[in-house]
Amino acid sequence: ISANPVIAKVMTPYYVHGKYVITAPAIAEEDVQAFLCALEQKTIWFMEELEELFDTICVHSSKDAFNMSALRRIGYMLKAGYVIKESYGSMTAYIDEEIFSKDVVDLSVFDRRLLNLSSFVSALERKRNSLEFIETAPRIFVSIQKVQEVYGLDQEDIRQIQQMLVPYYNTPYFNAHSLWEEVKDFPLIRQLQGNEWMLSSIMRQQESVFARHFAGNIILSLDSENINLNKIALWFCSIYGKMPLNAFVAKFNDYFGCTIENYKFAAKLRSANIWDEIVTDSMDEYMDALLDFSKMSDEDLFAEEFM
Repeated sequence: ISANPVIAKVMTPYYVHGKYVITAPAIAEEDVQAFLCALEQKTIWFMEELEELFDTICVHSSKDAFNMSALRRIGYMLKAGYVIKESYGSMTAYIDEEIFSKDVVDLSVFDRRLLNLSSFVSALERKRNSLEFIETAPRIFVSIQKVQEVYGLDQEDIRQIQQMLVPYYNTPYFNAHSLWEEVKDFPLIRQLQGNEWMLSSIMRQQESVFARHFAGNIILSLDSENINLNKIALWFCSIYGKMPLNAFVAKFNDYFGCTIENYKFAAKLRSANIWDEIVTDSMDEYMDALLDFSKMSDEDLFAEEFM
């Protein structure tokens, strides 16, 4: 069949997983157009909603007509749990066209089921590793073309920046703000026009660098197990010593470029039972003057804020 292009074109809709399926029930002709119009509403359909759509629209078709071969005949590919147009060719091509074809990609607007597909996870990892996209905030990715347009930096420049900064990762916790005075005069970094946030984003996109977002900034570390506020605060205290809470928080924020509020920091230190290891104030006197934090969650205490 493949040797005859005329026959092959006619038979292609019936070719599924290496076999030509001729006997599988097809969607009734009376239902096809309405079903296709409904399918156009989205670029990807997941099985549960697609089955519901089929039951609602394809009233002249048997239940058995919901099958891989029938969908192939109307131009759709049924994969493991989802359906896309056959014209995409593959899920990789779909992801490139429908998600990563823009300069700024906000993953929060996409269906979580799509983002959890192994094919999407693999594609995103490739984009990150190849520096085709830079993650500038959680779930926000900027294309290297846009980075080059704004800062004049291509992928090789980004890799050079990453490599030249590795010797500066000599403290357990760091970010662009804490290193800025040491590195700001490097020619490639000068091209960032003072944008510390972008430099932290570039730094974090290395295999050995891990990130945690706090109010106002990103803090980085080479140790993924201990990058939390309690461990960072204890390390910071080991360098600068114990001090009153307000002074400690001000110095911490100044060092990392964060905007964590005093009462939020206080609540975290109290809940972690490390207040007396870091703060010289009386915890009881300080906390009595504030709100009752007992019902507040970590999300309440550390709502992420981004530049």
